[in-house]
Amino acid sequence: MLAVKHPLEELIGTYLPVLAQTVLLPFKDLIVYDSVMSGYNISFGPGIRRSLNEDFKKAKARHGIVTSLPM
Repeated sequence: MLAVKHPLEELIGTYLPVLAQTVLLPFKDLIVYDSVMSGYNISFGPGIRRSLNEDFKKAKARHGIVTSLPM
């Protein structure tokens, strides 16, 4: 995902995972967000982090990491 003005690290921080809400949009051959991003001040326990990591690995193995369009 391409940041419009500020790097994503400035918006969401470097500690992952982070719960954020935004709208992803196709723009030419890129994936951009609508420049509005809401973050939530929550923490994830070890069970949720493990589950998210497993889901990420499965999705990455199945589809790869989509960084541009078309896939």
